[in-house]
Amino acid sequence: MSTDKPNGADETNAFAHLVGRLGKPPPFSEEWFQSLLKDTDGIRRRAVYYSCFVNMTAIAAPIFTLQVYDRVIFHAGIETLKALVIGILIVLFFDFLMRKARANLFRAVSLRNDVLVGHKMFRHTMNLPLRELERRPTGQWIAFFNDLAAVRNRMGGPMAAQFIDVPFSLMFLAVIFIIATPIAWIPVVSGLLFLLLIWRADVSVAARVSKEQEQIVNRNGLLNELLHARTTVKSLSLALPSETRWAETQGSLIEESVLRGAAHDHYQTISYSMTQLTTVAMTSVGALAIVNQSMTMGALIAANMLGGRMIANLGQTLNYWRGYQTYVSSKKRLSAVFGIDTEKVRSEVAQEAPQGRITFSDLSFRYDENAPLALEEASGTIGAGGFYVLVGANGSGKSTLMKLLRGLYKPDKGVVMLDGRDIRQFTNQEIARWIGYMPQDATLFSGTLHSNIIFGAEHFDDASILESTKYANCHHIITKFPAGYETPVGEGGANISPGLRQKICLARLYLRQPNLVFLDEPTNHLDQQGVVDLASSLKILAKTKTVLVISHNPSLLQQSDYIVVMEEGRVRQIAPKDVIAKQASAQRKKASLQAPQESTT
Repeated sequence: MSTDKPNGADETNAFAHLVGRLGKPPPFSEEWFQSLLKDTDGIRRRAVYYSCFVNMTAIAAPIFTLQVYDRVIFHAGIETLKALVIGILIVLFFDFLMRKARANLFRAVSLRNDVLVGHKMFRHTMNLPLRELERRPTGQWIAFFNDLAAVRNRMGGPMAAQFIDVPFSLMFLAVIFIIATPIAWIPVVSGLLFLLLIWRADVSVAARVSKEQEQIVNRNGLLNELLHARTTVKSLSLALPSETRWAETQGSLIEESVLRGAAHDHYQTISYSMTQLTTVAMTSVGALAIVNQSMTMGALIAANMLGGRMIANLGQTLNYWRGYQTYVSSKKRLSAVFGIDTEKVRSEVAQEAPQGRITFSDLSFRYDENAPLALEEASGTIGAGGFYVLVGANGSGKSTLMKLLRGLYKPDKGVVMLDGRDIRQFTNQEIARWIGYMPQDATLFSGTLHSNIIFGAEHFDDASILESTKYANCHHIITKFPAGYETPVGEGGANISPGLRQKICLARLYLRQPNLVFLDEPTNHLDQQGVVDLASSLKILAKTKTVLVISHNPSLLQQSDYIVVMEEGRVRQIAPKDVIAKQASAQRKKASLQAPQESTT
């Protein structure tokens, strides 16, 4: 490789000792969940207190029934009945207040979960490295946010209340032992059988829930992929083959849902039968105890009420078991996401903006462990200042190199230096402020032309907006719309032409006033005049900034200062345009001279 930039090779070699592989991120982290528990600890503690009162008052109705049967009916105690009714009404009034307060607390927990975890998940996802985001389909990232609902339902709401109420079944059992000792063994046996049933359901249903969730992710991923590529689907008439893929994916989901539902319903049916058998057993054995005068009628009825409440708690737990299994799976997936290291988001010392000199040394990169190298020991120097055009055959590593220089990818080996500073020390926000990068698939966001131009810009006014759109040669097009800058662009810019989308993305980049400008195939959707205008704008821009463009367009090559030649993942040459042109001319002459000799032989 040769380069005409002064001291480029020396500076490159000086940084060779900094080459090294970055560490892999940890696979799992529950720090987010522990933080959530800590943030909601006070609210959940109060909910437990209210639940204690609610479950204590649940004993009141059976005791009321016991007293009515044993004292009022057989002794005609009308005054006693009046006192009991007044007492139970007071208890029920406070029970109503406590239940309402507990429901409000659980709603507060759910709201806090949505605010805290939802925001943390979004921020964490947005700060993940680009390669991590690319490793999973879009549908899977959407599914991660759906997992937040499962965590919310477990931490707040009926499911959370149910799991708090279950331990109070022991209190109901203790009261049964006190008031109806002869039949207390029945709910004990029934309770143990219910626990065994719940354990068995856990083993059986958990695997089915996990497989169902996987199929939901696959189905949503396919749907997202087809809708994202809707233009290709329509243009190639792929509706029928797409329907076949959809039917296979949806069929797998339905099959897993049926199997999961069958397993869940099986245990639900057993639970219902066990509940009925418990009531029959308690009533039958209790009747014998009454005949033998070892228990009263009121005690039997009260014990049945308490036993029913106890068994209902366990039965409801089984009802919520699918939701609990979904929560367990969701929590594991979220923990895996939170375990991935994010990019650096904060710098201890704010550093001055760079002049625009990038030096890269021995850069190597592959997209997957088993994939071939997309970039191999690439080295060179670009800038400060000047108009560089990056050329090379398809698959030579041009876009990969640009992403590495921008800091979007981390190299497997090698280092990138920005004005002599390792680019890894900067946050993505700092790099984005200094290096304006527009990829091949630059898109717009739902909103207006104006909102897309200013999106992400820190400082702007109307004058700077107009300046950036004129520089991008789109101001005169925008003003032809009836709504002007307030024209809605639609999803991804679907309401405007591809060429205008490209120019709006350029205007958005110019508005940020970066020190370096990276453009990947910016002429894809531009007409010839648009290409000429772009080349002229970049030529002017390169007088004060470093401009690097991936393109083979003759207009851009003509206006360039330097050519960067890539071949098979390596940077073969960085030289002034005229030097490259002379070399190409010499090679053509040599080839033309050899051609007649070959034909003669």
